[in-house]
Amino acid sequence: MKLDYRLIYPEKIHSAISALVLCVVLIGLFVFSQPLVMLVLFGFTVVYFLYLGLSVLRFIKISLYTASFTALYLFMVLLFPNVHRAFDISVFIRLFFVSTLSVSSLEVIYGEVILLYLAQHKKCPVMLIYPLLFSLSSIGLFKQKFELYRLNHQLRQTKGWVLPKILFQFLVFTLKFSESGALSLIARGLSENKFYYYDFSIKMR
Repeated sequence: MKLDYRLIYPEKIHSAISALVLCVVLIGLFVFSQPLVMLVLFGFTVVYFLYLGLSVLRFIKISLYTASFTALYLFMVLLFPNVHRAFDISVFIRLFFVSTLSVSSLEVIYGEVILLYLAQHKKCPVMLIYPLLFSLSSIGLFKQKFELYRLNHQLRQTKGWVLPKILFQFLVFTLKFSESGALSLIARGLSENKFYYYDFSIKMR
């Protein structure tokens, strides 16, 4: 069965181009150490991600998280200086840009589509792709389950510190989910000869 390309084509081509753009920009950020060049690469990628649908509010939240992480790293470096290595501010600029772009790319790149394309067209071994697909698909489920546990304790008006109880329930769920996922991968065989329900090829037409 093949999907209507009018439905899935934009996601596929945008994900492929976005992954390529992100890879080139990350290489450029590590190759060039001039802050101005890194700023141009960062600004270009951000504008492209905003064009693909990344909301400004979401980008600001991601930037605040990555900025706090970079500031914490800067504080640790200043607190414990290395006498054998000179202080370089470009390292922290690069850290902020790389972490911000990496997290922002998760909002515009459909990782499952790219992985399925690589697996179906023999670009990467299926034994590597399937566990990655399982991991990506489980992230959203884990978020939903954690919010469900938190809402459950709110409705029950649980007294005391609720977080340890939520974490214990969440840990039990993740162990069961990981075991079932491992069993499904083993049952599927993880061989190279697979039958795919959808066609994930990319056609430039």
